[in-house]
Amino acid sequence: MTTRSSRAGGDFSTDLETPEGRNAAKRPLTLSVNQEEGERGLPDRPYSPSWVDRFTDWVRRLPVMSWLFYLALGLVLTLGYVTLVMASNGWATVTLSLDTVLLYGLMNGMTFAYLLGLIHYLDNSAAVALARYRSVLTVDDTGY
Repeated sequence: MTTRSSRAGGDFSTDLETPEGRNAAKRPLTLSVNQEEGERGLPDRPYSPSWVDRFTDWVRRLPVMSWLFYLALGLVLTLGYVTLVMASNGWATVTLSLDTVLLYGLMNGMTFAYLLGLIHYLDNSAAVALARYRSVLTVDDTGY
């Protein structure tokens, strides 16, 4: 039987199976507004969410699994890249082979989707880790 203190560092795989972990991973990571500052419309943080944060929050609200969405995004970007290369002069003059176009198209198309998916995964992992260690943190609810 393993306890939380005897597990290897960074092993959060079982935390996603608990109700606390599942809820932490599905909550949008957006800023809240304090009551006092809400009247002035200022957030309680000195920064607003980036476009990546807003995008991953949107993906969380989709009815499909996030990994499936990022895979589809990568394939659409790959198809667009291959289409653009095939319409160029390099393809028309046969200086590029089909293997080269497909390889670089796949690499270019999937890299952006992979990075967005990685950020999404790391946000979920951080939310689970914060929920896991919430009881031992020495901050109040506003600092959390």
